[in-house]
Amino acid sequence: MDWNLGPVRAWQALTVVRPRPRRDHRPPGYDRRMRSLPTVLLLLSLPAGAIAYVVATWVLSSLDLPNGLSDFLVLIAPLFVAGLVMVPFLIPFFDRKAKADLAEHRRAMASAAEDGDAPADKATPAPGDAVQVDVPSDPSPHDPTAPR
Repeated sequence: MDWNLGPVRAWQALTVVRPRPRRDHRPPGYDRRMRSLPTVLLLLSLPAGAIAYVVATWVLSSLDLPNGLSDFLVLIAPLFVAGLVMVPFLIPFFDRKAKADLAEHRRAMASAAEDGDAPADKATPAPGDAVQVDVPSDPSPHDPTAPR
């Protein structure tokens, strides 16, 4: 079978598209604008919470509630609503901080493993931990001369 079908035009030829070389070698990760998004959302959480507080106060004060219950709800419920409105704005900021802390912890664990030290060797026991401490001045429970 003869595959020669005549002259091949440019639009009919198979071409390999090569990616252009990047002029700026950016580090992998988020774009610069995206890296600042959690901080922007953190700043936007305050006005969003304030607006939610004012709206919740206005709605609760317009309701016909008993006097004692109305005073209590107008004080407490808007704070709760404002906090609920602020949470979605705050999560990306704290998530970024937690990821940075986790990366630092992993780096510390890796460097400790390279040094040959177990991570628990350098740990300080907490006040509630049961730690076996040998103090020569403490009498042994098997010592018959020890005062009881």
